[in-house]
Amino acid sequence: MEPTSSPSSQTVVQPTIVNLPSISDLFKQSWHIFSKSVFNLFILSIISVATGIVLFGVMAIVLILTIGGSWGSFTSNFQSNNVVTFGTLLGRIAPVLIIQIIFFSLIGLIVGITFGNSQILAVDSADNPQPISSFIKRGFKLSFPVILTSLLVGIFILGSFFPIPLIALLFSILFSFSGFEVILGNHNYLDAIRRSFYIISKNFGGILLRGFIFSLLTILIQNSLTIVLIFFPRLITIFILPCIILQLAFGWYALAFLITLYKHARSSVDINGKSSLKWAILSAVIGWIFITLIGFYVVKFIKSYDWNSIFKNSTSSYPYPMIPPGQSGSKERYDQFNKNSQQKQDYLNKSKQKIATPSP
Repeated sequence: MEPTSSPSSQTVVQPTIVNLPSISDLFKQSWHIFSKSVFNLFILSIISVATGIVLFGVMAIVLILTIGGSWGSFTSNFQSNNVVTFGTLLGRIAPVLIIQIIFFSLIGLIVGITFGNSQILAVDSADNPQPISSFIKRGFKLSFPVILTSLLVGIFILGSFFPIPLIALLFSILFSFSGFEVILGNHNYLDAIRRSFYIISKNFGGILLRGFIFSLLTILIQNSLTIVLIFFPRLITIFILPCIILQLAFGWYALAFLITLYKHARSSVDINGKSSLKWAILSAVIGWIFITLIGFYVVKFIKSYDWNSIFKNSTSSYPYPMIPPGQSGSKERYDQFNKNSQQKQDYLNKSKQKIATPSP
């Protein structure tokens, strides 16, 4: 009679785990992906630049209209002898301008993240062509998870910098695949950070070596182009456009290289593996406590000074009378101030003449 196998003795099928490719194979595979996705990357870059120009133009028009309207009100008040200082005008429009700049900056951030995600998706789908619009739609949907995940990574790294800067450098390396995990790995927030930590920690030496070699080659190529243009300045007008195109293409190839390295590193570990972030959280908490204490003492130091008296002393020689924000002056006040200033100047001139005139 053959022995029956119990459930505990059954073999569990594990995912196929492969090693990282050699640096030469990695360069070849990256070139293959780059060559197939370069057209989509070019189109996405054109759309991104055009969108940025339109957004900047709209922001400029809104800011100009805001400043122009406030300036018109300022000049009309001045002509009607209801004098308003420039500081009062700036105090009125500054909050509006700050809100507008923050609003357009957030839109610009979302647009930039969207097209960055779209380029990653285009490289990932190099062997499976898709419409450009699908990359942009998916990139926009992933923009908020990418922003929040990047914000968490920034909190970890900045907090870890103050206990020991080398810890922050180590975490910046271990968390570098977090964005790819959000966009390509379907993980969000802390799960993406844990996966990135796990993937890189299992292949730390191989990833670091390949990344170092690629970074070294990047520095050599870019610096060689710069050196050539420095020693042969006449070539700038001829090679400036090819150099820009070459730099752009090299950035796309770098993206293909990183994505290829990420895919191989992800395939070399357990598909469900994640690392604990307890040490990262602990170091970040210690660092942020330190940052909070520094901020508290800085605020306390600032409040310890009588800034009102310092400001009054620094503005005592201002050529116009100081008018509190929100209040308007009058033309008579300015005339009286100018009259007093003229009297003081005449007195100083007479004193100088007396000193210069020798006594008999």
